[in-house]
Amino acid sequence: MIARIPKTLIETLISRTNIVDLINQRIPLKKKAQILLLVVHFTQKNTHLLL
Repeated sequence: MIARIPKTLIETLISRTNIVDLINQRIPLKKKAQILLLVVHFTQKNTHLLL
């Protein structure tokens, strides 16, 4: 039997986690005005993802 993570635990973790800080620990983000940019290095182009 596979144990499932309770939905309340998932919602609690999401409410306590700052997604920007979490991503920024692994991949540096660049702030442009009020937009955070993530440079995607695994593509041929120097493209950005908006967060």
